[in-house]
Amino acid sequence: MRKRYQREKIKSKVIKSFVVLLIYMPLLMAQDYQAQYDSASTLFKNGNINTSIVILNNLIESHPENVDAYYALGALYLDKNLYSDAKKLFSRGLVIEETNDIIFGLGVAEFLLGSNTAAEEYFIKLENKDYRPEDVNTFLGQIYLKTNRPSKSYSYFNKIIEINPLNENALTNLGVISYNIGDVDKAEDYFEKALHVNPDNEGAYMNIGAFYSSIDKFNDAIYYLNMGMEINPKNEKLHNTLGATYMSRGIYAEAITHFRAAISLNEEYTEPYYNLMLAYFQMSEFFKALQYSEILAQIKFDYPEYHLLLSQIHLKLKEYDKAMDEALIEYEIYPDRIEVQNYVTRLKKYLDSVQFIDAQLDRPKNKPDR
Repeated sequence: MRKRYQREKIKSKVIKSFVVLLIYMPLLMAQDYQAQYDSASTLFKNGNINTSIVILNNLIESHPENVDAYYALGALYLDKNLYSDAKKLFSRGLVIEETNDIIFGLGVAEFLLGSNTAAEEYFIKLENKDYRPEDVNTFLGQIYLKTNRPSKSYSYFNKIIEINPLNENALTNLGVISYNIGDVDKAEDYFEKALHVNPDNEGAYMNIGAFYSSIDKFNDAIYYLNMGMEINPKNEKLHNTLGATYMSRGIYAEAITHFRAAISLNEEYTEPYYNLMLAYFQMSEFFKALQYSEILAQIKFDYPEYHLLLSQIHLKLKEYDKAMDEALIEYEIYPDRIEVQNYVTRLKKYLDSVQFIDAQLDRPKNKPDR
């Protein structure tokens, strides 16, 4: 069963907080410009983002030389998940004046677009200027975590703790990294600290619950996950994590209940579909497992082990060609994974033996001489 931790991704909640910071701009020279700019800022804070965007666009047209409006409008585009548009605004602002704010905005946009190398260059430049060190270190830590450089990631999250020992995001990620490098005790300590920083955050309970599940402390895992459920029973990821924890112990009725609850809360959340497929496979209900594979195929779901699981289902149903097809798809996607290579090799040998046996059974028997 796949064990996942919620790496505190800087997308919605965290980006929202950054956007609030981005919108407070330096005072501008022109009074009419300042009045309109303040109006856009007030509208944003009151949730009227679209009107704020219109005002800022008008300001850019009337005052194209003023970098602050590019910065503010780019921040609003980040808030609207229009990352490419935000990048364009920040880039236009950069041509006018290379301010730290504009460089920061470009780094955020590149990060959210998945351009880790470009984002890293912008944030390193800001690190050297000691600009917003807690925020910059957070992004650099996330970049190195995403690009599988755990020691560098650990270093940057640790810098954040030196600045702010109560940074929940940094503590959580230090826990993730510690676990991944095999330091279970330190991981547990970081997860506990993150939970104490914000005991009302169901995500913290989910993280520590998933951690305890991964080290086979079932009762502790269930305790913390249920504590998170008390805070927010409509958290689909909590339901999915609870389901996965029950499934790890073969408690399938509870697992399926939670997987279905997760789907009912968010039909676009794909992982519980996969987990239902896995649960029914483990229960030897192969046709039910296939039903969920068909749903996943429709939404172009694809991550490690999906095609291997589908191959095993077809193998159990003696659909040998389909079993090999799925195994080869997995191999094409992940040719360097040893477990995939080994599975394909074993499957080929097994199917060769099956075909040999079938051929022997199909041969006409020679009648004995009389």
